[in-house]
Amino acid sequence: MDWKLLGILAATGIIIDAQRRKARPYHPPVGTIRILREYGGTRRRGDSDDRFHSAIDFELPIGTNVYAAADGIVLSITIPTGTYRSRGARKGYGRFIDVQHDDGLITRYAHMNDFSVGVGERVGRGQVIGHSGETGHVSRRPRLHFEVREPNGTTHDPRKFIRW
Repeated sequence: MDWKLLGILAATGIIIDAQRRKARPYHPPVGTIRILREYGGTRRRGDSDDRFHSAIDFELPIGTNVYAAADGIVLSITIPTGTYRSRGARKGYGRFIDVQHDDGLITRYAHMNDFSVGVGERVGRGQVIGHSGETGHVSRRPRLHFEVREPNGTTHDPRKFIRW
């Protein structure tokens, strides 16, 4: 094993520390587990084809507390202007926040109403980071879109990280 190469890959976010991830499961982003849409190839009502869904969508009333999944730093907060159709690849997220966690992974919380933290702020596991909303493309019901991704953009099934 080339330990120097492994260190470089880990530092660049290409390798995520699986042992640290297993040692402390992620906190659920919300207190409810009513799921509207699962991760993976799922069909939405009205769609004629299967599309890959990069997250789990939770059905929630507007204003429900949203919690940080693990300790980390707030990378970005996005509050789009105009309609969701004007946002390119991120068009449907509405207001969203990205948090980079100590294990190297990034979680994205989308369709938010407001935020309780700011960019660059350190957050703790289970800390309220904002409140659910109905921003972006939410197709008739308020929800939280919860994504787990690597820095290179590869997404993972959030169920593999959360202990309910």
